[in-house]
Amino acid sequence: MRFLLIVILSLSCVSVIGQTLTNVRLADHTSYIIELLQRTVDIAQKYNWSKLKLDDIVMNIDEEVMNKTVRGTVEFTNGFVVSMQSMDLIQSTVQQAWLYDRNTNITRLELRSTLRMQDVAIGYDVIAKMDHDEFHNTGVIVHPLIHFPITLIRDLFTDELSSTGSTTLFTHRNGVKFVPENTVTQIISVLFQWNSTFSSFNRWATEIFAPTVLELAKTEHKIPIFCYDCPIV
Repeated sequence: MRFLLIVILSLSCVSVIGQTLTNVRLADHTSYIIELLQRTVDIAQKYNWSKLKLDDIVMNIDEEVMNKTVRGTVEFTNGFVVSMQSMDLIQSTVQQAWLYDRNTNITRLELRSTLRMQDVAIGYDVIAKMDHDEFHNTGVIVHPLIHFPITLIRDLFTDELSSTGSTTLFTHRNGVKFVPENTVTQIISVLFQWNSTFSSFNRWATEIFAPTVLELAKTEHKIPIFCYDCPIV
């Protein structure tokens, strides 16, 4: 039975007991993934993004600015999502993939999709200790576009489910906007690395979005049935 299952799932067209089976797929996987990811977004929004935590960032500065050496430490703490234009599913990324690994003799189904965040404003409490002075400010940086590829995986021998998540942070030139502004904050804004928040965003993918998708697939939103010899939807 296991061998027969491998043959069926690994080929697009096979013959079984005199019949030809084609297009072995999930029934309407597109609608399933759309509903699954929309539910994931709803859960993330439920607490106004408060579950999306950000790591603290520390900058050590030793730079020549306007013929003057500037040394100090800047701490970005208590990071949070100030606002977000939108979070949605990129429907063109929805796909199902049937993969057979000859080395492990494992066949798996992967349901792939990508979540998209647009104009994500991240706020921090900022403490700058520069040349024996200490400055307290609020800083906000806006990331125009972040993608979160999410994959739900099903082992077709054991029916075990798992999930993966990753992050694509797109390059931009937005600096940190400070309140209040002064000469020190202008220096910090120039020196701040736009991708310093990447590790936090990637943690959202691996520790929040992917696990949420997995939990939903195990409980209230289970994977649909297989469809044999059916049209592609």
